Amino acid sequence: LSITLITDFTRYSDTARQTLNNFYLQPSYTFHGDVFAARAGVNVVSHEDEFSFFPDVELSAKIVEGTLMAFIGATGTLKKNNFKSLSDYSPYVSSRIKIENTSYYHYYGGIKGNVQGMDYRIQANYKNAEDLALFRSNGDTLTRFNVVYDTATIITVQGTLAAPLFKGFEVTGTVASHIYSLEREAEAWHLPALSLNVGARYVMLENQLALKAELFIENGVPYLNDEGKADNLNGLYDISVGAEYFFNENLGGFIQINNLANNKRQRWVHYPTFGLNALLGISARF
Repeated sequence: LSITLITDFTRYSDTARQTLNNFYLQPSYTFHGDVFAARAGVNVVSHEDEFSFFPDVELSAKIVEGTLMAFIGATGTLKKNNFKSLSDYSPYVSSRIKIENTSYYHYYGGIKGNVQGMDYRIQANYKNAEDLALFRSNGDTLTRFNVVYDTATIITVQGTLAAPLFKGFEVTGTVASHIYSLEREAEAWHLPALSLNVGARYVMLENQLALKAELFIENGVPYLNDEGKADNLNGLYDISVGAEYFFNENLGGFIQINNLANNKRQRWVHYPTFGLNALLGISARF
């Protein structure tokens, strides 16, 4: 039995003052059996003296012991959009924004397990979102992005894999594909629809040396061009490699070489990312 209470206060001032205060009460009960587990709960959220009720339920069952488990569930919440969270996602967001809660109902199901030491998870998701935050260029010479809100349904299929192929060597991967259906806006401005991340890491010399490589692919996100029409930016194809070596138990050094393909992708229109670049540094552990 779990009972969680969360209070979340925000006050934001530019030329006007806005407040966004949320209170969350989240009781739930989880039962673990030999073959299945079940969680039943509710997420009660209070905002401006109005109460919203969201489900917090999940049922999972072992299909093949240690190899295959199926699960299905439903959750929901009010996700706060304040200046910190929005500027963390888009560093170029306008400083004059309207802060809102995004209301989510999230339904999901999938399978997970372990096959010959490889952990996997495949999941399908359906979300109803009210006041989903999108980022649309405001057309200024020095581009900033206005936050616009829309009602949306989002269908997502995603998968993860972690495979230790042999001692010291592990390959990991994640992939996610999103389909957006919006009520008012033409596109889900600056939100990616497809992303793929594959990484490999090899540790040797009694954990003194670690080598790693990573591939990251993401589609070109939709944006409004200078003519006010929907368009897509170029996609991302990023290959990176790195190494870290510890000279003793506490002190080491590392090198990271990023974007070997020298991809000049724009994640945000008019803001190209770095091409080929490298990072050197020292590491300390205690």
